[in-house]
Amino acid sequence: MESFLPTIARNSFFSAFGKLSIKLIAFIFTIFIVRYLGDEDYGRYTLIWSYVVVYSMLADAGLGLLAIREIAQKQPGSQYIAANIIIIRVLLALVSMVLILGTVWVLNYDPIFLLQAFLASQILLLYAIHDPLDAVLQAHERFDLSTLAIVIGLLVFVGTGFIFLWFGWHITGVILARLLNVLVSIWLAWRLLAKYRANLQWQIKPRLWPGFLHASLPFGLIKLLLSWSSRIDLIILAWFWPEQMVGWYGAAYALIIGIMVIPNSINAALFPALSRQYARDPANVPHTGEMVLKYLVIIAVPAAAGLSLIASQLIPLLYGADFTPAAIVLPLLIWVAPLAAISEFLRYYLLTINREKPAVWGLVLSVTANIALNFWLIPVYGLIGAAISAIAAEFCLVLLYASQLRTQLKPLKLSRILFTPLLAALIVIIVIGYLPVTGLYWQAVLGSLIYVVFILGFRVVQPAELRELISAISPTRRRAAMNQIKRPYPLVSVFIQTYNCSCFVTQAIESVLKQTYQNFELIVIDDGSTDETAQLLSQYENHPQVKIHYNARNLGISPTWNIALSLCQGELVTKLDADDFFSTEQLETVVDYFQQHPDIGLVFSGLTLLHPEGHREPEMLFRHSRILSRETFLPTLLKRCVMRAPTVFVRKECYDKLGGVVEQMKLHSDWEMWVRITANYPVGFIARRLGTYRLSYGANSTAMAIQQGYSLQDLELWLDLLDKDQLPYHLSESELSTLKWGIYDLIMRFAGIAAYEQQKELHQTYIAFAEKMLRGQTIPVNIIHLRRIYFNFHKSVHALNRRQPLRAGRYFIELLKIRPGRVPEVWGQIRLVFKLVNRTVASVFRRVITYYVL
Repeated sequence: MESFLPTIARNSFFSAFGKLSIKLIAFIFTIFIVRYLGDEDYGRYTLIWSYVVVYSMLADAGLGLLAIREIAQKQPGSQYIAANIIIIRVLLALVSMVLILGTVWVLNYDPIFLLQAFLASQILLLYAIHDPLDAVLQAHERFDLSTLAIVIGLLVFVGTGFIFLWFGWHITGVILARLLNVLVSIWLAWRLLAKYRANLQWQIKPRLWPGFLHASLPFGLIKLLLSWSSRIDLIILAWFWPEQMVGWYGAAYALIIGIMVIPNSINAALFPALSRQYARDPANVPHTGEMVLKYLVIIAVPAAAGLSLIASQLIPLLYGADFTPAAIVLPLLIWVAPLAAISEFLRYYLLTINREKPAVWGLVLSVTANIALNFWLIPVYGLIGAAISAIAAEFCLVLLYASQLRTQLKPLKLSRILFTPLLAALIVIIVIGYLPVTGLYWQAVLGSLIYVVFILGFRVVQPAELRELISAISPTRRRAAMNQIKRPYPLVSVFIQTYNCSCFVTQAIESVLKQTYQNFELIVIDDGSTDETAQLLSQYENHPQVKIHYNARNLGISPTWNIALSLCQGELVTKLDADDFFSTEQLETVVDYFQQHPDIGLVFSGLTLLHPEGHREPEMLFRHSRILSRETFLPTLLKRCVMRAPTVFVRKECYDKLGGVVEQMKLHSDWEMWVRITANYPVGFIARRLGTYRLSYGANSTAMAIQQGYSLQDLELWLDLLDKDQLPYHLSESELSTLKWGIYDLIMRFAGIAAYEQQKELHQTYIAFAEKMLRGQTIPVNIIHLRRIYFNFHKSVHALNRRQPLRAGRYFIELLKIRPGRVPEVWGQIRLVFKLVNRTVASVFRRVITYYVL
């Protein structure tokens, strides 16, 4: 099982270290701004940004969080999301700007305030570009690069802010500095995205917008409600009290934002990592969640306790004597921090397991309660009323989320996670309060020491966990992690064999070239074609990803297959027939699956069957993706070749170890190769239709091989090689019996076709070979009865393929008279006849309508 805790710890470290740097720089600069502007102007400045933040969530619409989850899970369409949400967000930003200015104008603020609000609202347009780029970095868990872009942008903010304030531009100068900050971050994020831009499609697709907006709606509501929850108290406070009091409350709230850096970083790292784990290993998500929640509580509770103790000394030290009233509210307001850390964790947990609606409704109820309490308490109690409202609303939110996750949280030891840190923090408050220790420094040192001893003494943190976390952020581990992240995506070798297939080969080639995953090589081998194939291939000879190889004469499928393997350089290899084609995301999906399951040797998937008349039919072996062992899957594969070439991808090491295909086999070399790999490696199945397999009822290579008896030669050779132990695997007695039943079923199908085509000699040859497979079977069978069943079944299918429904119906009636229910293998396939009947009737109906009506 892959451990996600070190990943979360490492990403939290990068994120927290960067954010601490950001907050330290921003905090020092904020203190400078507060002292420079004074309590009244700082209250005005805070109020401007409050209006922007409240409406900014409309401009975001949750698209950033959606992008992180979709790209992290590599969902279909995620390669288009970055470009398209930039356009969507720009349009939403324009709407938000109108609403901001309209609100400020309706509330009758002065013209200077209106102008400053307009300037501040421009940041929404800039974030419309910045946030999607940053989301791509976060989805790939590159928190180091994301933080780097933000830190450098913040340094620009500080530098230009100092200059603009020195020029005497006051609030307007600070707002302009913020705009320059985001501009620089955009430029850096684009440069740092160089490695990941290749996996994105920078195409504008308006038809995808409704889907993105619908999927992001819960995320957007969450961010909108969160912004209201954090700023509505400031706005309501400004309606009932002077802007001076807003400045005091905003200064106290700035400290809460400061101590929330580490919990926010842990939760930000948790979301993509937990989304990835939920896609791969959902059973262990609760264990990871328990570990993360424990460390959130361990960090947030003592920070809140410490600040509540030293508030009266800290506020005047940081902001000056004018902000002393903020020290009254801080000891109470600070307890919002641990509650917010827990509620944020539970919210990300809900989003990870795709339960967005409870996450939204919990916030709706919490924000509603917050607004109601603010209107009730603020007019009477001012700062204290706002603080009580914030704590009550956050506590309600934690309870609401916990009730929604009670099943997932049931295995967690919540009493130990929550009670022990709270008890330790209470002891710290009592000890520091009664001991004659003065000075912020010594109080912080002594309090931290008591807390750490208590936590370690009660073994809240296990030594093994501590070692794992330390190693996760050690330089060696970080370098290893970065090397893993920077490791190039594996090269995929796609080879196409073509022989006189000029009408389809171009479509096959283009389906490879248009893949969303571009680290591939395409090898096209012309096996001595006599049609226009060579002329068509010549247009690709200068393509950097395409290699063209020409056989001097027609060698056949198996020898050409081995030639292709000798030319392939990739870690993964796939064979695409010239008349089939890939879906656009096929390589990306398969590569991701191989990376998630490094032990499998082969992966295949569902596909779409394309019939000659244009009808498309889904083919899916299993309903869900899964890993298949030899014991569970080999019997199925021995009975029938259930893999089709355009979906099968093999690790090159499998071919290197097990050898190429048997060149003497002309028709069934693929079946034998898939059996060979399955007998030696686990096999993966992806429950998605990725490729398209073209069916043909005419004189194709398989039909010609049936007429020439190649199948008999191949199967006899296969059994002989198994008997002489000349293949890199051994079949047990039961497995060999299953293979012979599979051969019987296949050859009787060919015998039915030969009988239908009145090829009596070939018909008898097939019967003799097939019934030879039944000799020595442990299950007694009535050979004559079985022969009649298979003949009528396969003749019925072949007649329908030939568009002769009356003959097919006659054979099918004969089949039912024989009572095929005694043979489950055949009865299970009779449903195919009903499909063919339905398809034939539909085809006839279309032709009648076309002829007589159109």
